[in-house]
Amino acid sequence: MLYLRDDLSKIIEDRPFEYDEEGRTTDIIKDLFVEYCKRFYSNDKIEYFDDYSLDEVLKKAKNRTEWDKKLASYKVAKDNFLALKVFENN
Repeated sequence: MLYLRDDLSKIIEDRPFEYDEEGRTTDIIKDLFVEYCKRFYSNDKIEYFDDYSLDEVLKKAKNRTEWDKKLASYKVAKDNFLALKVFENN
């Protein structure tokens, strides 16, 4: 854990929030925040996402449109892949 931004980006890239039905991404991000705060600031317990949910935070993020485009391109690639003739029922 060197830079919070880099670690946070990696988590979001590895585990897109939109596909995390169990809410595990939020838990992982909270754990990252706790470890980062302990290491650099304080051991005091801080509640994360109590005023805004992770979904609301992500909707307000500056680079949200970039993430939306990336997710849309993944969906197009997946749909194109599944549309290949090899997947057609014979």
